Amino acid sequence: MFEVDYKRERLQELEQLTLAPGFWDNQEKAQKVQQEQGAIQNIVEGWDTCQAELEETELLLELGMSEGDEDTLKEVDISLSALLERVETVELECMFTGDHDASNAMITIHAGAGGTEAQDWVSILLRMYLRWAEAKKFPTEILDMLPGDEAGVKGVTIMVTGHNAYGLLRSEMGIHRPVRISPF
Repeated sequence: MFEVDYKRERLQELEQLTLAPGFWDNQEKAQKVQQEQGAIQNIVEGWDTCQAELEETELLLELGMSEGDEDTLKEVDISLSALLERVETVELECMFTGDHDASNAMITIHAGAGGTEAQDWVSILLRMYLRWAEAKKFPTEILDMLPGDEAGVKGVTIMVTGHNAYGLLRSEMGIHRPVRISPF
């Protein structure tokens, strides 16, 4: 799945390419190579970290099992949970193969027909995206905002800045509609 050996080889190729004379003459090409190099470097380093943590956790497990130490076994459980999160992060990083996945993202939200309720819905979505970006530690900037007549927001455009912001948000397109569930 991770194709780590291939990625290590590709990383070496890219490093050799950056050392070649005249590499920096074409700035656009150099930037693309460096972006690819950075993305591959993140995956390889993440994989190496996971491998090292797994080996350390295995040793800790053997120690806990041989001594019958409950505290050590609890520590193994915590380590495995953290390791699983890191593996999922590396796995997600491997899925970003598009040209623009590593880029920043712009989100534009417009209220449809529906008056004040639609404008409230825009403000709810805006808050949701801002909180999501905050949780991911992505800086955000509101580029344009048109307040609603009474409450809410008629339209807003925000910039989400950070590595893989676009890759994470590219599927957030289309129409988002609130669904009211009738109590009857």
